[in-house]
Amino acid sequence: RMCILTWKRYFIICLVLGALFLDKHTFANEDFVNCEIQIHDTTINIGNPLAIEIIYRFKEPKISMETKEIATEIEHSASLYVDRKDGLSVVKDYPIQPFFMILQDKSGLEYKGSFVLWYDYMAKRIFFSQPGEYIIRIGNFRGKIFSNSVNIIVKSESKEMKKTLSLLSDVDDCLFLLHGLIASPEKRAEKIEHLKSVHNDSKGTLIANWSAARLGTELFKDLHNKTEQNNIDEIQSFLYTGIELPDAFPIREESLYDLVNIETMKGNKDRADSLRYELIKKYPNGEFTRKVNKRTNILAQQRNLQEINGQTTPHHNSLNVIIISGLSILTICVVILIRKMKGEKT
Repeated sequence: RMCILTWKRYFIICLVLGALFLDKHTFANEDFVNCEIQIHDTTINIGNPLAIEIIYRFKEPKISMETKEIATEIEHSASLYVDRKDGLSVVKDYPIQPFFMILQDKSGLEYKGSFVLWYDYMAKRIFFSQPGEYIIRIGNFRGKIFSNSVNIIVKSESKEMKKTLSLLSDVDDCLFLLHGLIASPEKRAEKIEHLKSVHNDSKGTLIANWSAARLGTELFKDLHNKTEQNNIDEIQSFLYTGIELPDAFPIREESLYDLVNIETMKGNKDRADSLRYELIKKYPNGEFTRKVNKRTNILAQQRNLQEINGQTTPHHNSLNVIIISGLSILTICVVILIRKMKGEKT
């Protein structure tokens, strides 16, 4: 029975089954020209997350089933393979959680998505737990590799990182940091407070910036949904720390978007415009860029309507004055004419 399974096992089983189903579909319809992995950090320390970008280039445009037009995003699923340079297999057939890949061109042939390679749920450990040189590739569930290979060098962790990793030893905390997911909603406040401790104890590290971004985006959701009375200055501080992450981290785009909203709420127009410009420049095809563009267009339309109304109202008022004056003069002329006809003096 499902109730016997822990949520962790259920989560992993869902990943595996989902990857198996979607991967069969991919295997039978491999219509892409190539799959390219891109990384910006070729050297990391044990414990540091690695942001990975995947680019798919297709033979034919991807058409949305709903709109019948070129799809702006597609859902991707594949398997991850990580090996040591000395031949030792570290990760095999690891299902990458399905995530959205964003359209990069007008022809519908290129899509890009990002994810963070850090924690192995199945083994309950970080992926790169030993120093050495590693090879990363992507393939399908049957072991067929269809991406390029990228190499990274992993160095020993610092004393500060050892302490940080000890604070993140629980799979629940790692899941919350990675995806903002919590097994039991009633433990949300507890997980948030624990992540604040991780952030405070790891300042100056990539983990600190990442945890700040997660705290900022999650607390902003609560503020936006009015489920909690959060301190907006605290949220703002977390988000500004969060955008110090490398651009390839998916959560950085969301952090920028939330900061645009906060600065707008506070009336800091110049700062909001600067953040909006950075969001559009660095993530021109991103989900949150589309949101901010849509909102900007709506506000522009509202301003245009206000300007039109502001211009037409005086015109209508002047016209009303002219009509009333004309009617008054006409009335006087009619009265004078009637009196003349009756022989009265005017």
